[in-house]
Amino acid sequence: QAMQHGPAAWVWDKARVQQEANEVDVYTSSGWGRIDRLIWDGQTQCWWVLDYKSAAHPAQHQASLAQVRGYMAAVQQWFAGQTVRGALIGSNGDWTEVS
Repeated sequence: QAMQHGPAAWVWDKARVQQEANEVDVYTSSGWGRIDRLIWDGQTQCWWVLDYKSAAHPAQHQASLAQVRGYMAAVQQWFAGQTVRGALIGSNGDWTEVS
């Protein structure tokens, strides 16, 4: 509920999200991982790597930040020349962009 009605609610907006995939397997420098949600945002014209966490404020955990950065690097290789952004979405709907 909190994820779908909080700051991250737009990631399920069919008018804005033009392509989407859930549970995308990806190989990073740390090995295999799974992107929770990968979307093409028609509004910002970029790919978003989204990772859901059970913690309310996942950006406080360096391992979570590193995980998303690794996923972003892999997706950037897939879509060279396109913008790739990433975010953590906490259990309370908290949205934190990962740079």
